Amino acid sequence: MPTWKKLLLRSAGFGAGFAVVACTIIGIVVWYTERPKSPEAWNKQAITAEYDFVVPEGAKNELVFHYVLQNNTDFDYRVVSKTETDITAKLKREKGFSQFGGRYVTTDYPIFVDSGRNHEIQV
Repeated sequence: MPTWKKLLLRSAGFGAGFAVVACTIIGIVVWYTERPKSPEAWNKQAITAEYDFVVPEGAKNELVFHYVLQNNTDFDYRVVSKTETDITAKLKREKGFSQFGGRYVTTDYPIFVDSGRNHEIQV
């Protein structure tokens, strides 16, 4: 085989190998930068609640508390049923939390809070 053919074949092989490696690296970089970011495991500031007002409702004058939920993340949050939530209250004297059962505290489901927006709920 003539020298120029050997040189041409080696150059073509090197060019093709370089192109495959370059495309693979570019593909990995694009995939890594564009993949969805997972939410943090526990973010205390993800959803914040602010007391709005309270009114008595119904025949037994049950108290209905109105809160505004603020979603401070880039992700939408959806709560479909009460099995996905724990409603707690911060105790003033003991500086701790107390958990309430579903028979004392209820709310309407589903609760959907868009990312970066407010949502009013009744508890």
